[in-house]
Amino acid sequence: MKNIILIIFQLVCFYAITACEREFPYEIESVTPPELHVIVKYSDNQPAVNARVRLFDSLDDFIAGNPDLASRQTDDAGLAVFTKEQLGSPGIFYVSASLGMLDNSNSSYITPYILLNDGHTKFFTWIE
Repeated sequence: MKNIILIIFQLVCFYAITACEREFPYEIESVTPPELHVIVKYSDNQPAVNARVRLFDSLDDFIAGNPDLASRQTDDAGLAVFTKEQLGSPGIFYVSASLGMLDNSNSSYITPYILLNDGHTKFFTWIE
């Protein structure tokens, strides 16, 4: 009797699992538009207001100072925002930040690989 109950229970469980509708959406719906947020600060961690932030898509262009991919001024929080349209395609970008005689040559200037599919990527750099 126990074997019959066990078999019936297994059949009910099998039916319950296989009868479920299994449609999964494969497309990703972007909730947050992809953007690169560059935060520029002084060495004392205060925001660098009105700093010029330039993006390059190759190290050669960055070193040579060739025409940049995009350029922005930082706001009161030291933030410069670059949109997906400005960045163009996924990849690594090179960041130049300057304000007067100060620049970020002694700080981070290479972004991580940016996919540009969803969300904000934050990149911090310091000017001295």
